[in-house]
Amino acid sequence: MNRATAQSIREGIEHGDYAQALDLWKQYTTALAASGLTAESLAEAAHLVKWSRPLLLGAREHTAARLRALHVAGIYGGSAPKRRRLVQASL
Repeated sequence: MNRATAQSIREGIEHGDYAQALDLWKQYTTALAASGLTAESLAEAAHLVKWSRPLLLGAREHTAARLRALHVAGIYGGSAPKRRRLVQASL
């Protein structure tokens, strides 16, 4: 498996592949912890969080809006209840 870098996480977020970005983020933080934290590595991680936060919040709100629209569509756009016929004619 490729080594997770801040750039690979950015690319995952930019492409909307949030599951991959999360997996890469977990690999990235595990590697940071294993190699020992330095001021440089913490600054890089902080920059990545600062860069990604508004994008991820926007994507979350976009998804929530789509879910709300689906909920409303389900309420108003669902199939009408079947009515029983009072009179049936056959010719």
